[in-house]
Amino acid sequence: MKLNQTTLKYTLVSSFAILIIWSVIFYYNLMDEIYDSIDDGLSNFKILIIQECEKDSSALYKLNFDESNYAMREVSKEHAMLITDTFKDTLMYMEYEEDLEPVRMLTTAFYQSDKYYELKVISSMIEKDDLINNLFWSVLILFFILLISLTMINSVVLKAVWRPFYDLLEKLRVYRIENELKPPEIETNITEFQQLNKSISTLINNSKKSYENQKRFTENAAHELQTPITGIIHRLQLLLDEGSFTEKDANSINNALDSAGRMARLNKDLLLLTKIENFQFKEVEKVDIEQIFRLGVEDLVDFASFKNIEFRFTIEDIFEIEMNRSLSQILVNNLLKNAIVHGDGGKTIEIVIEANRFSVCNQSKETPLDKYKIFDRFYKGSDSSTHSGLGLTLVKAICDSYLLEINYQYKEGHIFTVSKKI
Repeated sequence: MKLNQTTLKYTLVSSFAILIIWSVIFYYNLMDEIYDSIDDGLSNFKILIIQECEKDSSALYKLNFDESNYAMREVSKEHAMLITDTFKDTLMYMEYEEDLEPVRMLTTAFYQSDKYYELKVISSMIEKDDLINNLFWSVLILFFILLISLTMINSVVLKAVWRPFYDLLEKLRVYRIENELKPPEIETNITEFQQLNKSISTLINNSKKSYENQKRFTENAAHELQTPITGIIHRLQLLLDEGSFTEKDANSINNALDSAGRMARLNKDLLLLTKIENFQFKEVEKVDIEQIFRLGVEDLVDFASFKNIEFRFTIEDIFEIEMNRSLSQILVNNLLKNAIVHGDGGKTIEIVIEANRFSVCNQSKETPLDKYKIFDRFYKGSDSSTHSGLGLTLVKAICDSYLLEINYQYKEGHIFTVSKKI
């Protein structure tokens, strides 16, 4: 989920929770104010009624509420002494509504003309159900107004505030240490983004130093190793050319020569793998994979003929990709070599090329390769000692460098499929 969407989600959830809490508090405060106002009115009206009774004694005999909002009756002194001013909610039948309506009632007692009277005064009040219903819809409408407002603020105001961050994110997405460019920066007056600028610059500069040191060490180590290995091979070949030794000695020298050759190939493959992983092949061009396969087959036709293996092309569409041409040749040649090495003699290797993928399929009675280890360094599907075990590792590294996905499966043969990530 994107940052602005996450911000909006949490803001809305928090706002909705605050609105609910606020509504509950507002409801109880409102009811408290209503009760205070009504109770004050009832207390004042009680005083007016008692004063009126002092002037007109006929009011003392009003037993029913009928058209007025009070009623009274004579009670004993003992009963009157037990009565305190009491406010309570009750229901009363209203003829004009033809239904029970909520009222607030004050029950009190007073003394007049040597007699004691119980007085009940009522006042209409708002129905709680109606109040809660109105409050609910008011809060709901307010929430939707808030939703629309926050969405607009999030899409306009917050987007403008976070624009430097997204600009930096986009620059980092396309930035490559191997291009030797300055670390990406953004112009902003926001302190946190300025600190982010400095932190990223420091991190990239340190990474570039480590990258350059690793690159220099790898190249130097490969060069320094290749020189003595080449010298060993040269001296062993000269020794073989002299011919002044026994057949057993000749076999030993041949074995040493093969080992030195494998060491030389391993050294070259490791150096190549390191360069690929460090993105040191910067030159790219539009490459037609069919053309690369044709060149690869032409280079390996003698190797395939030795095992009586033929190649068959199935071209369904054109597969083109922007990549380094040398790496495309290494990718294709390693797949073809692997198909030849692990294919049965007298069979066919099929090359299928489509618009967004291509595959190399051989025919083999070998057991399936371990799909979890097949692209690991030095993994070998057979006991062959003539290969470094880096061929498919190089293939995987090249695919990763150009957003290609490689998959392996076994169906009466080994099938490697390279496809563009969509």
